Amino acid sequence: MLEPQHGKQWIEAGSPDTAKLLLPIGDGKLHIYPVSTQVNNPRYVRRDCIEEIETDS
Repeated sequence: MLEPQHGKQWIEAGSPDTAKLLLPIGDGKLHIYPVSTQVNNPRYVRRDCIEEIETDS
């Protein structure tokens, strides 16, 4: 993951050292959850497509 403070340096990358900015994400910083398949449709622009949904698993 790219830390926010390295964003400008990443975008203006011209150095092979840029890859060193990518680091494993720390525990507890990433929340993964299922969302609607509407998230795959670029024409669907409502916020509800990224809300967590119930699954049958």
